[in-house]
Amino acid sequence: MSSSENPEFEPLTRRQILIIMGVTAIILLMIARVWQYFGSIKILEVHFTLQAVWLSLALLRVLV
Repeated sequence: MSSSENPEFEPLTRRQILIIMGVTAIILLMIARVWQYFGSIKILEVHFTLQAVWLSLALLRVLV
């Protein structure tokens, strides 16, 4: 999308993009260090069944 189509938003400069990428890398590094500090964290197992899929679709239809 060019800036002429939406003048209220100016495109980011190269420097801004690099700063955002650097901040993101630092945040991800901190998350990784915390993860290592606490050791292995058990992730919840997810099991998909046909009944669960139908129930999810029905719930989605009710909510939307």
